[in-house]
Amino acid sequence: RRIAENQVFDVYFDHIVHEGGAEVPTYLVVAPKAVSADLVTGVSVLPVMGGRVGLLRLHRHAIGALTWEVPRGFVEVGEPAAVSAARELEEEVGLRVAPENLADAGFMTPEAGIIAARVALFIARECEPVRAFAADEMGHSAFVWFNLEEALTMAKSSEIQDPSTLLLIYRLAIDALR
Repeated sequence: RRIAENQVFDVYFDHIVHEGGAEVPTYLVVAPKAVSADLVTGVSVLPVMGGRVGLLRLHRHAIGALTWEVPRGFVEVGEPAAVSAARELEEEVGLRVAPENLADAGFMTPEAGIIAARVALFIARECEPVRAFAADEMGHSAFVWFNLEEALTMAKSSEIQDPSTLLLIYRLAIDALR
């Protein structure tokens, strides 16, 4: 049963009965409203220019802390994930990427035990600045370029904690080793 909603999410309590009779009468499920057939509801995109990766510095209200993250956002109804990734990159940090420079980097589930969604991951190479970064989205304060070694050090020290950001940095590093 739905217990809450906003413009992006429905929140449910599902009654789950497991084999053997164990049950959870109020299993929490958060379900985004815009969902593709493969449960993709959002995108995360790692911009790469001149061997450096771009990360956003932003405040996350839910954890009461500043974080380093890749640009990301929700897909719009009927919008292919790659189009969403390019749109979010331009909206959030002022970078444009040509379709042939936007590499599919797989998927991630943000919290498969609660959130009914998948995030499509992309690496955007050879981005082109179309405008200067403007901290005009809630919580956004800076956009900074790091070399891959710096980003990996930030990941190892837990300075970067966001799952999609970590996956993208590690996937880029693995590609660099090949």
